[in-house]
Amino acid sequence: MNNLDEETKNYIFDAINSSSKWKLPTTGESFDNVYDEIPTIKTVGVIGGGTMGAGIAIALSNSVYKVILVEIDDKFLNDAKNRIKILLNREKEYKRLNEDNFKKIVENISYTVDFKLLSEADLVIEAVFECMQTKKKLFEKLKPILKKNCIVGSNTSSLDIDELANSIKPFNFVGIHFFNPSHVVKTIEIVYGNTTKGVSVAVGFEISARMNKYPILVKTCPGFLFNRLLFVYIGIVSELINTYGLYPSKIDEIFKKFGFLMGPLTMCDMNGLDVMDNVSREVNFKLNELEKWLVNKGDYGRKTGRGYYIYSKKGKKMNNKEVEEKINSLKSKNIEEVGLINDKDIVEFVLFPYINEIFKCLEDGIVSNFSHIDLIILVGLGWPLKTGGPVRWAKNQIGLKKIVEKLVYWYSKYQHPSYKVCDFLYKEAMSDQSTIKKII
Repeated sequence: MNNLDEETKNYIFDAINSSSKWKLPTTGESFDNVYDEIPTIKTVGVIGGGTMGAGIAIALSNSVYKVILVEIDDKFLNDAKNRIKILLNREKEYKRLNEDNFKKIVENISYTVDFKLLSEADLVIEAVFECMQTKKKLFEKLKPILKKNCIVGSNTSSLDIDELANSIKPFNFVGIHFFNPSHVVKTIEIVYGNTTKGVSVAVGFEISARMNKYPILVKTCPGFLFNRLLFVYIGIVSELINTYGLYPSKIDEIFKKFGFLMGPLTMCDMNGLDVMDNVSREVNFKLNELEKWLVNKGDYGRKTGRGYYIYSKKGKKMNNKEVEEKINSLKSKNIEEVGLINDKDIVEFVLFPYINEIFKCLEDGIVSNFSHIDLIILVGLGWPLKTGGPVRWAKNQIGLKKIVEKLVYWYSKYQHPSYKVCDFLYKEAMSDQSTIKKII
């Protein structure tokens, strides 16, 4: 942040400040007007000690909360303990964690396979497998255990909040979507549905603030905000690989040069192709041929040592020649056929439909403010910080009219639905009195 110009820095700080002043459209409740009594949160139950659950437990215990981490059996519980130990040692190695914090986290987390101990929890966050039926089955198990005013949260990244909320009635429920790695990334989606109450949202925002994270209020939809946009981003990148034969290393290099903290394929390997496969089934997002091939082989990314790249035992990333050979066999067109001559063309080919989807999200009421989208993408995706975020980049550095013109051209040539300009983007691009100016 220190290297940013004052205007960009102030824009980001204003986004952080305004995002905390939430208002729930369905009930009219807000950060300073919640209808129900907000419970005091002292003890948080975290169900599931996998990649996400372990990170969530660390983040909570490093703030002010006692954490009860629950697993289904001793093997999974021991795996969770070891996972947290590895993560904590890594944080110390990176000097993001001092000795006092290390001890605090260790002391604040208790481990158990006894679900009945969750009766002590003021808030429970489930971080189990991303499957609707699995989560519903868990909620049935929790109903007779939890105390009456316990808030139930889900770390789901894509599942319908209303359907989940209905399965845990009469408990108050809210989506609390952490980003991977959840003890590091400083943004959270607080996801509401038709029956979400202000008290649940207030608790989500409170624990986020205690963990020094930036919560954004998001309306439920397939993928919520971040993953809905991510599906477009990765979907177009997949076209570059499967249709036009670009290697992962080339694509990642282009986006790193543009300023992203991490290339899109490195990110996929970090998140896990198995996770992507499971989410895609839930939200009807189709994997491409290369992704299906990798998943069928069990090459899920960093966690298995092989994915788009190969990883050494020490985590060093290397190009995967087998993947590159597979890409050569899948290639059906030359990239020049759609006018992609240089790196700048490729960046625009991927990011312009991403901008279009952002405007669709505003059009659909998924979020209420452009700057909140910029904030979550800056922090969650590692978008180039100096631009202030995707909307600010589109408006100030590119121009919305240029984006619309390019999208219209690509849609006529390519007929991909992501390139079909949404009404809101078109109106904003053609308007002299843009609402973006008012917001930015």
